[in-house]
Amino acid sequence: MKPIKALSDGARRISEGHMNHEIPAPANRDDELGLLTSTFNEMMDRLRSNQLEIEQDRIRLAEKNEELQHANEILSQLSITDGLTKLHNHRYFQDYLTREIKRVSRTRDPLAMILLDIDDFKQLNDTYGHAAGDEVLTSLAAIMNDTARESDLIARYGGEEFVILMPNTDLAGAVHLAEKLRMSVESTRLIIGDGMKPIEITISLGVAVYAGDRRRFFAEADKALYQAKGAGKNCVIIAGAGAPEARPPS
Repeated sequence: MKPIKALSDGARRISEGHMNHEIPAPANRDDELGLLTSTFNEMMDRLRSNQLEIEQDRIRLAEKNEELQHANEILSQLSITDGLTKLHNHRYFQDYLTREIKRVSRTRDPLAMILLDIDDFKQLNDTYGHAAGDEVLTSLAAIMNDTARESDLIARYGGEEFVILMPNTDLAGAVHLAEKLRMSVESTRLIIGDGMKPIEITISLGVAVYAGDRRRFFAEADKALYQAKGAGKNCVIIAGAGAPEARPPS
């Protein structure tokens, strides 16, 4: 009866989850109980081996899923990032603007925008080459990142044009940031490529605040930027304020 009891106890323990349990072989391994015990143990060996393979497959699948998720995150980030400046791109700006307008429509918080571009950028490209122009764009992106707040969204709108969206910022705060950015760019001397002579650049900026109309919000910032260009460049114009007198050459 001992082999039968050992077989019964072994089956019970395995059913309770003790998958590593092995039933002791009876003294007579060649009779029916010996063959049954041996077959049972072989079956459990195969089951444990299959479980090990399944666990290894599960680990490999989890690793592949993690790699795929990481790749998707990279692709998602690339889809909203400007390849040259590493700022957010036009697409992301539009999506972010939509979310911010929905938010401020509920909360009535202020929302401001700065639209800016590099003065005489085409002439710079013609003089120094497009590679130098790319260096200027990346340098301007770095200056904006250093100057703006973490809560501000900076995006490359297209070409040499950039936009800064400033949540919870009124007109005075937006103008302060715009002037701070303009002076930072004006005072920066850029060494481009192999040339030793520093390049001086300036930017023109238009500032607008949201007043309930998305299309008008951007149009006013764009018009203010256009007025800044007409006022002699290297200046900040507030939407609706009109163009100031031309800035004298420095």
